[in-house]
Amino acid sequence: MLTIKKTEDSVIIQTKSYIIIINKNNPYYANLFDNKKNNICSLFLLSGCDSDRDWELIHNIDEMNVNQKNKCIEISFSSKSNVWEKKEYVLQCYENHIEYFIKINGKGNITDLHFFEGILRDSEKHNRFGTYNFHPTYPRPYRDHSEASKYNFTQILLPQPNSVFKQYFRPYEFITNTVHHEANFFGGTWMFTPAPFVYPAKFNSLWTVFSLAVKPKEYNFIAFEYVGGEEFGFKVTYQGYTTINKQWESPHIQIFFSDDEFKSIAEARNLLVKTGFLKNAKKTIYRWWKEPLFCGWGEQCSYAYEGGNPTIYATEQNYRRFIKQLEDKGVNPGTIIIDDRWMFYHSDPYPDKGKWNDLKKFIAEQHKKGRRILMWIPFFQCDGLPIKECITKDNKPVSADPTNPDFVKRFTGRVRFMLSKDGLDADGFKVDFTANVPSGEGYKCYGKIWGVEILRQYLNVLYKEAKKIKKDCLVISHCCNPYFEDITDMLRLNDIHSTLKNIVPTMTFRAKVARAASPLWLIDMDNWPCPSYKAWKEYMKIQPQYGVPSLYYCSQIDGDRKYIEDKDYKLIKELWGKYRSNL
Repeated sequence: MLTIKKTEDSVIIQTKSYIIIINKNNPYYANLFDNKKNNICSLFLLSGCDSDRDWELIHNIDEMNVNQKNKCIEISFSSKSNVWEKKEYVLQCYENHIEYFIKINGKGNITDLHFFEGILRDSEKHNRFGTYNFHPTYPRPYRDHSEASKYNFTQILLPQPNSVFKQYFRPYEFITNTVHHEANFFGGTWMFTPAPFVYPAKFNSLWTVFSLAVKPKEYNFIAFEYVGGEEFGFKVTYQGYTTINKQWESPHIQIFFSDDEFKSIAEARNLLVKTGFLKNAKKTIYRWWKEPLFCGWGEQCSYAYEGGNPTIYATEQNYRRFIKQLEDKGVNPGTIIIDDRWMFYHSDPYPDKGKWNDLKKFIAEQHKKGRRILMWIPFFQCDGLPIKECITKDNKPVSADPTNPDFVKRFTGRVRFMLSKDGLDADGFKVDFTANVPSGEGYKCYGKIWGVEILRQYLNVLYKEAKKIKKDCLVISHCCNPYFEDITDMLRLNDIHSTLKNIVPTMTFRAKVARAASPLWLIDMDNWPCPSYKAWKEYMKIQPQYGVPSLYYCSQIDGDRKYIEDKDYKLIKELWGKYRSNL
């Protein structure tokens, strides 16, 4: 039951799930308690939104407004600032969750949106450095000037995998969940692009979940970050590519409680659907999609130990050899992925005649054996493209531009060629390099979108065209965010890249996140690179429990150069046989 109580000193909002108390002598903080009256955090309600002109300095704050509506109780403030004409801060309390967002009137380009953190123009903290607040010789950190939120939670989950398998953080740390590859963040963040925009925070045995809710077509940002320290806030990085002309409403932060961190990811996705931020898509799963996969990339990398780049081994001769090795040992994959680099140009994919004598004939032969063929295809490359079809920086091409109609025409033509019977007659795609989304200032593209949206545009162009040609074609990506669930048939767990001796924990973590992120896609368990033969074998055994089994090797593990033995082929045959019997 949603209730509100007003006293001389405070406003108290209570439901069966939580309590919020706002003290009138400090009204800019909402003190959040769980249903056992544990103080989880104190949320600073005057969130800053910087423009490309300056950091925002908030001033002229009106008194708090409290309104009881049909399904929620709404707390709001309004203010002015140095970069926007007017702002409104809105906290909506529903029976089972909380929503927070801001509204802006004005004109300008957004750089960073700070949730639950902002700079008050007239505060002592902001003014303690005198006239040198923004001195170019020492640009002080934003937190030196801002008011932020206070925490009592002790642990935060990051759903986005990284190479060192650091997924749980302390509240004083910095965390990024980004669509762009950040190489310096715990070994790299390209595995899920992006992961679900959810940060579950633990206090005792309960998880307080902070989920970013964005309207479709408004994901024009690069990252959703947790900014820790003695206090905390969240940051959405727009990089100046989102323009406010008159009015703008920010994404919402949805807050609720859960008893399990992985369960909370699924609950966050379902709340997006319930509140209208995500369309509840429907999808047909075809039987052949579930067949065990063989991808030649791992074997290509094993060959590369003898010299050269792994891409030079993506040849017809080698792929015939790979498949024969498996067939001779009784291992029969249902789907073959031809990996990097079967094409001559990454961005204009036609078969490299120096590697493939007759790729269409090769595919036809595999079809006769009951197998399907997927083509590896990278995003955001620009080799082979005219500059007018590229995203540029300093007048130099840096990436294909999926917002450019000329590139879209070229790209959809290549998709038709790869899938149609008049072309290669392949059966789908393994989409890769999605973390190469451009990031930073100074880029120019044809359209008016950026960040997550530009990746969605790219994948959507491929997906829609592919489904026109073959309704049952399979599209694999590692875009593990529910915003991509309608244009991803199978979610790939992506490159293992780990120094851990046992890779099972990190890969099962990814599988749990992938399953929680959306119920609609299948899961490609991936298989490369394995640090050792032992690690590879352990991982092969558990794959069928979590998703579609995936094999990247047929002779030798590239991690420790150990050869696969006859007993291992027998094991794979048994594992796949049992898996198939349960389909």
